[in-house]
Amino acid sequence: MLKKEFYKFLLVIVVLLVGLNLINTNDNRPNKIDQVLHEIHQNYVDSIDINSLVESTIHQTLTNLDPHSIYMNTEEVNYSMAEMEGSFEGIGVEFSIHRDTIIIINVIPRGPSEKKGLKAGDRIIFIDDELVAGIGITNQDVIKKLRGKGGTLVTVGIKNKKEETIRLVNLRRDKIPISSLDVAYEISPHIGYIKLNRFSATTYKEFKQELELLLNEKKIENLILDLRGNTGGYLDQAIKILNEFFTKGELLVYTKGQARKEKKY
Repeated sequence: MLKKEFYKFLLVIVVLLVGLNLINTNDNRPNKIDQVLHEIHQNYVDSIDINSLVESTIHQTLTNLDPHSIYMNTEEVNYSMAEMEGSFEGIGVEFSIHRDTIIIINVIPRGPSEKKGLKAGDRIIFIDDELVAGIGITNQDVIKKLRGKGGTLVTVGIKNKKEETIRLVNLRRDKIPISSLDVAYEISPHIGYIKLNRFSATTYKEFKQELELLLNEKKIENLILDLRGNTGGYLDQAIKILNEFFTKGELLVYTKGQARKEKKY
């Protein structure tokens, strides 16, 4: 035990010495992290997952910047890109985790879950015989378990207020289309209303189609474009929509950064 504590104490000294040695080498800032990680790998008393340590370090670094800067690993990027491209493969539900329980908040029309009778408010207790309630499950854990290659099977245990027992439902994953346009209708005489929840790869196409229907069938003269709760997305889609409202040549938006030149659209 004393030997173990000695090595931990030695590691602290080594890391401190490395840090002090590197304080004045500002020209090689990226090497500081590499060198400290190398010392941990070589001298730490227990085994350690360096990749996990690097991931958590990156997360913490971006947390110190601002609420809009986040780090996503490869798996998270793939999930996000699938949604932004307008579809993903899964069971066709949107969910929320409340008090450690997965609650279905929306069932996507014509998806596998709707076909099997799942409804908003249903609670998912089991996924493939594994208990998922009351265990501290995260959103990413749920996505990993429910999404998958189209055609594959997943069994979910469902409980709702009307049933005392847990109902097992077999679902075959399928391609689930995601609409970025919630509603489009004539809210008042000659006034159209369109609500967009994101700017995905298909948003402009969805918007243009509904706008033309409102113009041709309802003869609207004004339009309310509702962006409340919009989570953002692709800039080019937002610009295409803006072009429907402004004349050619007007500045719509520009981007600029500390190390990036100003770009006008």
